[in-house]
Amino acid sequence: MMEAEVKKFGSLFGETVDWSVVKTHAMEVLEKHSKDIKALCYLIRALTEESGLDGFKSGLELLVATLEQFGAELYPRRKRGRDGAVEWINHQLLSLAPSCRKRLNPGSCSRLASMR
Repeated sequence: MMEAEVKKFGSLFGETVDWSVVKTHAMEVLEKHSKDIKALCYLIRALTEESGLDGFKSGLELLVATLEQFGAELYPRRKRGRDGAVEWINHQLLSLAPSCRKRLNPGSCSRLASMR
């Protein structure tokens, strides 16, 4: 369900992502099933949609805490799978930088824009 919802992003059919659904399912995966870095990256994106830079900050703090606590136990175990999840969230957040500038003053978005 979570991945199907995320796949709507950029859909040729004009579908929109329900980020609250993504957030709910990502949290369920992380709390009940697996410490999955892909679910964590989806959660970061959903939190960013929900709360802007504050959500992004919260998501990154959660990522750091999860990496510190679970490290090698995270799924997927293969480096390529982990790299793919991190590349996805990086691409997502870089695509948000221009719209962030329109909604907030330029100083508020400089940290996000400088990540390029």
